[in-house]
Amino acid sequence: MNTDKIELTKREKEIIVMASNDSYQVKDEDYKELKHLAFLGLGETMDGEFGQIFEFELSNKAKAYLFENPKLKNPSIFDDKKFWFELVSNII
Repeated sequence: MNTDKIELTKREKEIIVMASNDSYQVKDEDYKELKHLAFLGLGETMDGEFGQIFEFELSNKAKAYLFENPKLKNPSIFDDKKFWFELVSNII
């Protein structure tokens, strides 16, 4: 599965690593990060009636992403081969 790099915050990366080791316990202060990870398709949340999150689990997409990008590096313009090819062709 070829997934593009996704820009994640430091806390989101920590949550993914802890969830992959089954050591993550949901915290109220992680609400925004958990919802963002769910939006990206990297996790699934079990929500309560009043907006609280009871459980967070990594999706298969997150497990594949972690396999391909184990250090969870954010994307960089220097990683984009198409950018470099176009830049060199425009200079020539």
